Amino acid sequence: MDKLSRFNQWLISIIGVGFIIFCLVGGVVIFSDIFRGCGSSSNRQGGAIVSTEQAQQFVVDSVRKQVVSLNKLFLLDSTKQEFLMPVGQAKLENDE
Repeated sequence: MDKLSRFNQWLISIIGVGFIIFCLVGGVVIFSDIFRGCGSSSNRQGGAIVSTEQAQQFVVDSVRKQVVSLNKLFLLDSTKQEFLMPVGQAKLENDE
């Protein structure tokens, strides 16, 4: 009986460790999938904001100095249809 209880403890501990590792890996995958792209610095170049006077001059001259992009929508609440829309800003090297 002693060998059987030791085998059961050993088997349960192996299964438990495997389950814990599976949950940790699954949690990391889910976390990275949910937060992929949020706050990444790949869509931020420069980060300087153009003043109102410069923006008005660019409108008159039909010139762009920065580009604003709307990134992937995230659904916050499906019943109320509330979305989170991340906005990216990129500063162009040359005025267009």
